[in-house]
Amino acid sequence: MDSKLVAINSFPNSKKKLKVLKQQISYLKKLGHPILLVSGCPIPNHIVSKLDYFILNTNNKGLDKHYTRYLLDHDYTQAAFSVLPLGGISADSFNPNSNNIITENIKLIANTAKNLGYKTVFYTEDDNIFKDESLPFIEDTFTQLENDSYKIATILGKQSHSAFEMAFTTFFFFDVEFFNEIFTIPSKIEGWYDLENIKKYSLYKTYEAIFYDLLIPYLDKVLNIHDEFVGLVNQKHIDWGVFNRYQNEDFIIDNYFIVVPTWDNQKALILFNFSQNIEDGKEYNVKIFFDNIYLTNPILQSPGVYYWCYVPEDVSKVILYISGYGEKIIDTSLESIKNNGFLASYDIYWSN
Repeated sequence: MDSKLVAINSFPNSKKKLKVLKQQISYLKKLGHPILLVSGCPIPNHIVSKLDYFILNTNNKGLDKHYTRYLLDHDYTQAAFSVLPLGGISADSFNPNSNNIITENIKLIANTAKNLGYKTVFYTEDDNIFKDESLPFIEDTFTQLENDSYKIATILGKQSHSAFEMAFTTFFFFDVEFFNEIFTIPSKIEGWYDLENIKKYSLYKTYEAIFYDLLIPYLDKVLNIHDEFVGLVNQKHIDWGVFNRYQNEDFIIDNYFIVVPTWDNQKALILFNFSQNIEDGKEYNVKIFFDNIYLTNPILQSPGVYYWCYVPEDVSKVILYISGYGEKIIDTSLESIKNNGFLASYDIYWSN
């Protein structure tokens, strides 16, 4: 029996994502090791037929925007959220995330590998393409985990958009027995809200930073494959992170066209063009109505362009007509907007 398993964590809910997944599998099959795919949505039979194992896990309820607000309310001021520069002020946008789902699928893969008798696993998300020239790197890393004292191989370093140390979770290698013992990050939503877990596992950080903190006691058993990875990326032998949530226009409109509370106890409408990951960026022409009264028509010509204004207390809803997208209606009640984010002067620290 082969001791090595290739495992893919996927959610290919579009034709483009299915195309990339199919390409990814076609390359990885050349390794000659069994492939396990865990998916959050059904997969066409012509793709399933190329796999050795397939698990459909439709538990797709992630952590919503309230989770960031919850962390800040409990003084975790390093909680991960988007900061939008608006001149002399700062807008914080609270984004949902799927960290609990990722954790659940990783645990599912690790437990399945153990039950099937595999020794080592190469785990990857479904938006990484490992071309022919990168396959020897995968095989060599498998070999080091099986023959040396290393139990995990991943990329360690500083996270570019935060101050955290991070360990890659988009792909990594692990010894099955060891990993099942140490990977105790909670996978249920209630576990992520547990204050003891938040402290123990640093659940206020980015997922890569959470993974790094979990590995701190075992860093002597972690093989850092940073240099090999960078070399392969520079030579275009690995395409990684082909898809991300910032390529989803619904996500952008939901998280960056918002009404939020302000530092001076008012409400503010923020429109921020965050379309840099959609082709070459988009222009947004937006007609704004307070209740049913027309206000103005800002044009956000390119990524980084923004518009903001105060929303009067007596306005119950903001209606946006976004050219080329559609209508968005925002309930402006405090209960509704408090989880969207916050607007503050740079010199004002977060407070309740």
